Amino acid sequence: MNVRLADGIVFGTLPFCGVLVDTTTFRVVRVSARAGTALARLLDGDAIPDPFTDDLAARLTTAGLLRPAPGDGSA
Repeated sequence: MNVRLADGIVFGTLPFCGVLVDTTTFRVVRVSARAGTALARLLDGDAIPDPFTDDLAARLTTAGLLRPAPGDGSA
């Protein structure tokens, strides 16, 4: 599954969590350290498919924070 950040979304990781910031609405979403690591791997394209990562990608896509990468119909 290849995904990228939606327009206006910035992602960063801290030692204890991951943070997504919507710069258009100034909404901040904090995710667990595990989810932050999984999201970083998803965005780098080197994630190993598993139920946790798939669910994370689906939830963040539904929330409008992620979108499928060009040419990827699986997300």
